[in-house]
Amino acid sequence: MKVLRDAYGIPHLRAGSVDELAYLQGRVTAEDRGPQIEEKLTVPALIRYAFADPTHLRLVAEPDIRNEKAIHRLQRHGFEPGPVIDLGHKRARLTFLTRSRFSSPGGGSDR
Repeated sequence: MKVLRDAYGIPHLRAGSVDELAYLQGRVTAEDRGPQIEEKLTVPALIRYAFADPTHLRLVAEPDIRNEKAIHRLQRHGFEPGPVIDLGHKRARLTFLTRSRFSSPGGGSDR
């Protein structure tokens, strides 16, 4: 069994049987789609879990200011950007998600 990727990153699978091919296809899909699945399923589940406690009124995240992907990911899930702060080991962008924003139509994570 072998997975070869071309210059565009497209996987080309080589297998000795249909079962091996199915296994490789599953593995390649998990590798390629894992981050998308994580964002689509895991992040909303964590947010719902945090807000399941009625005393939690706001979530705060502090991604590194250089991590634009993380900041944009949080914004896609309804977090609003706050100030940049210096935490000593990193400069971070505070982001906030309130319970009311999460609960409003279109305001929070893709549920």
